[in-house]
Amino acid sequence: MSHDFLRRKALTSIQSTLASQSTALASVYAQYLNDEFVQEQTKESIRTLFTTSKNGGKIIFCGVGKSFKIASKLLATANSLSIHATTLHPTEALHGDLGIVKPKDSMIMISASGNTPELLNLIPHIPYNIPIILLTCNRNCKLAPYLSLMLLVDLPTFLTEEHVHGLPAPTVTTTLSLSVGDASIIALLEILEEDLALRRRLFSERHPGGSIGANMAHLNDNVTKRVNPTSNSVIPLALGVYSSSLSPASNGKGSSLPIFSTVSSNSSYLSLYQLRQEIAAQGACTSPVSIGSEIDVGEGILTEVNNSTATLQEQLMKAHPSYVLLFKDWGVVTVELLFQWTVLYDYLVFHSEHSKMAIPSSDLKKLLRLHYNVVPTEQIMDIVKKSFKEVII
Repeated sequence: MSHDFLRRKALTSIQSTLASQSTALASVYAQYLNDEFVQEQTKESIRTLFTTSKNGGKIIFCGVGKSFKIASKLLATANSLSIHATTLHPTEALHGDLGIVKPKDSMIMISASGNTPELLNLIPHIPYNIPIILLTCNRNCKLAPYLSLMLLVDLPTFLTEEHVHGLPAPTVTTTLSLSVGDASIIALLEILEEDLALRRRLFSERHPGGSIGANMAHLNDNVTKRVNPTSNSVIPLALGVYSSSLSPASNGKGSSLPIFSTVSSNSSYLSLYQLRQEIAAQGACTSPVSIGSEIDVGEGILTEVNNSTATLQEQLMKAHPSYVLLFKDWGVVTVELLFQWTVLYDYLVFHSEHSKMAIPSSDLKKLLRLHYNVVPTEQIMDIVKKSFKEVII
């Protein structure tokens, strides 16, 4: 058997699995769009989890085998979103770990079949006042009569693992369960905290590590300020700045990613708050006035450049400093980085020696989507630069 044949066979298998998973996800989406039973069960499940969180309780994820690994992933998602949660293994629960279950808690049991013996054995020992939601692929399962609600992931027979792979190795069911579980946690967060800005800030504080944490450091009060234990004074930290003295790191696709440095004096971009702190320290800001709630800038904030930019200038005045990015060097900017900035910031401001130019991220995002993969990168950058409008801040 040739190596070429084996490679083709492997690729065909991967394509088949991905196609099956894609079809399965589309099927679940259709259920959540059209199935009234699924919709009502989901709404009641989220309401139950909302009540639990509001009352100071925690969500307990419980499962066995692959389902316990899904429980662990959902716990990680909840933790990063500031939702109080934990996991419980049913075997360990029967040997003392039931002590983590408190009166205000609720539980999500995870079982693709809904017939897991360990979960059936655990049910009689869960306090009767604890709501239990079942995340399952089988609405007619053995666990259903004993539980309060379902997060249902009905799977057509032709998409089950045995039909797709010829053996019941959990793949499609785990993908669907994880997708619906994650979606439910995100939905819960969005009704617990309706303010997107606050959700982003909370997430940045819970996820300070890695590239995600670095890219959201401008939102994290814990890294932009620190209390001096000897004087109780707040010390601004120069974190999350892009240093032009450092070589960009490659993301493996030929584009550059930001390297973060704790040195602000030679930064190419940093938060507007940090830049103003730096200017003030250098004596360049002689007559500061307040703008927004936290930042100081020089005189002439309301100076109108022209009628077309007055509205943008007013928007910048009202914007929270955490959502305004000011950069000083087009040489380090790539199209990929611009896409990233449109997610992280509401406004971008380019600061040259002679002027400041700004653009709302919403406008920039439309430009990038319109021209990306249509015209050469250099042309995109030219279009973007011409779209910035002069402001005085």
